Amino acid sequence: MALDRGVRTALPALVLAALPPLTPAEVARYEFELLASDQPAVRVRLRVRGTASGVSHVVVQPHWGGVQECQRFIHGLGASSRGQRLVLSGIDDRPHAWRVKHAPGAELEFTYELRAEDSDPLTTPGNCYRPVVRADLFHLIGETGLILPEWMDENTPHDFRLAWSGFEERGWKTVTSLGDVQAGKTVRIAPAQFRHSLFMAGHIRIYDRDIKGRKLRVAVFGDDWDFADDELVELVQRIVTVERDLFDDHSDPYYLVTLIPTGRRDPHSRSLGGTALDNCFALFVQPGPTLEAGSDDAAALARLLAHEYFHRWNGERLRMADPEELVYWFSEGFTDYYAARLLLKAKIIDDKRWVDWLNETLTAYWTSRARMLPNEAIVGQFWGQSDIQKLPYRRGEIVAALTDWEIRHRSGSERSLDHLLRAMVAAARRNPARLTTPMILKQIERWTSADFAARVGRIVIDGELPEFPAAFHSRALKVQMVDRHVYDLGFDLEASMAKREITGVREHSAAHRAGLRDGQKTAGYSIHHGRTDRPVRITVEDASGARDIEFLPLGEAVATPQFELIGSLGF
Repeated sequence: MALDRGVRTALPALVLAALPPLTPAEVARYEFELLASDQPAVRVRLRVRGTASGVSHVVVQPHWGGVQECQRFIHGLGASSRGQRLVLSGIDDRPHAWRVKHAPGAELEFTYELRAEDSDPLTTPGNCYRPVVRADLFHLIGETGLILPEWMDENTPHDFRLAWSGFEERGWKTVTSLGDVQAGKTVRIAPAQFRHSLFMAGHIRIYDRDIKGRKLRVAVFGDDWDFADDELVELVQRIVTVERDLFDDHSDPYYLVTLIPTGRRDPHSRSLGGTALDNCFALFVQPGPTLEAGSDDAAALARLLAHEYFHRWNGERLRMADPEELVYWFSEGFTDYYAARLLLKAKIIDDKRWVDWLNETLTAYWTSRARMLPNEAIVGQFWGQSDIQKLPYRRGEIVAALTDWEIRHRSGSERSLDHLLRAMVAAARRNPARLTTPMILKQIERWTSADFAARVGRIVIDGELPEFPAAFHSRALKVQMVDRHVYDLGFDLEASMAKREITGVREHSAAHRAGLRDGQKTAGYSIHHGRTDRPVRITVEDASGARDIEFLPLGEAVATPQFELIGSLGF
C-alpha cells in the first residue's frame, strides 16, 4: 500500500476523478481543489509523465525561508497510473522525497492534501512562508508545499498547466504569480520558477492596473486595515512605474503583489515584511499602519516594496556569482540606495526623509562593531550575527551614494549612477555572466577613474571606512561629525532569558548604572533591538516586588558623519 507519511486519514484505494491525460506538449499539470469539509483542506493533484526507467522520484523542498521539514505539510500522498494505485516508498536519508515504480514512461498522478494547522499561522507577526489553509484563505508559496518531479531539470522551461477546482463554487477568488491561469492556461516555465511562485485564493479583493500595456495585479486579504485598498494599489503602481521607467524596461507582461495580515493589532509593535517570488511580491503586515502621505508607515512600506521590486534588475537581470555574500554590497546595498532615491523621484518621500534615512544608515554603519570587517569575513558569518548580516547593506548603500556623486561630479551632472546600471543591465542581456566584485569595480572604474575604483575596493573588500568629499552635494547638504553611540545592552540577554534571571551585567555599562544586577529575577522585557534612542525596559522581581529598570542602551561614542539639509537635492 502507499506510503502515508504524517497523514490523519488515508486516501481510498482508487484515485477517483483523475485529471485528463496530458497533451503532447504538456510536461505537468497541477490542480488545486478546495474540499468541502468541516476541516479546511486543499487537495493538490499533479499529473506528469514518469521516467523511461520506470522508477520516479517526487520531492518537496526540505526547508525554505526558515521553514523546516516542509514534508510535514504533505498529507496523504498517494500515486496512481490509469486509475490504479501505485506503491510509494520513502527514501531513508531524504524524508522530503518519495519513490514510485511504474510502467516505463507512464502517466502518473500524485495526490495529497494541504490542511489547516492546529493553530492559525497568521496570528504570529512576521513573514508567513508556510502553507496557510483556513476557512477564508489559501496562501501557498510553492517552495514549502508543492511536490515536483525530481527527474526534470529544474532550470529548463517546460509547459505547465494549472487549474482551480471548487473555489469559484464557494465564492472564492484565485490569483497566482503565474498570470491569468484560472481557466487552465498553459505556461512555459522552469520547474524552479514554478516552485518559486505564489498561489492564493479566498475572500480576497483583486485590482488590476495597466502600466504601458502590462498588467499589475494587487490582491488584498483581510478587513482590519487602516488604509483603503486603493491607497495600496496606487502606491504599488507608482513604485513599479518609476523603477521600470529608470531602466526603460516594461517587458514584464504581468506582476502580482499580495497582502495578508500576520499578527494582531498592537499599538506597541509593528511588523512589516515580505518576500520576492517569481513575478510577485508577497507582503506580510501586522494590522495598524496607515498609508497616509508623508507618514512613517507609508514611507516604510514604500521602501520595502521599492527595495524588493528593484531586485528585478539588480539580482535577476544582473546575477551575482557564488558565494553571493561577497557581492551583497552591490546587490543589496545599491538596491537600498535606489529604493530611497526612486521614492524621492516619485515624490513618495521628500528631501528631508531621504536625508534622515541616509543619516540612519551612517549611524548604523559607523557604530557597528563589524564596520571594518573585510568582505571575506561576511561569507562565513552572514547568517550568524546581525551586525555582520547588515554590514554589506550599509556599506553598499554608502558606496552607491559616493559612486553616484562621483559620476555626476565628473560629468557636470550630465550622467549618474543610473547610466552605469543601465549599461550593466544592457550588457547582461548580451552576456549574462554572473557578477563578481572585481567585475563591478571594473565597471565603476570605466565611469569614474582608477583612483576612485581603488578607493571603493578598499571599502568593500578591505573594510576601510568611506570618506565623503567636501563637495558632496554641497549645495543641498552640510556635513558634520557627531557622536553616536554603539548599541550595547550591557548584559547577556540570551543567557538571561534562558535562566529567567539577569546574567552578565558589565560594570560601568548603562544597564549597571540603572541598577541592573546579576541574579535579579525577570518578569518581562521591552527591547528595541539596535535602537539607541529607544529605552530598554526590564521588569525585575525581588523581595520588595516587581519594578521596572529603564535605560538607553548606549555603548561607546563614535564620531559619525551626519548631514543637514540646507537646499534642494535635485534628483
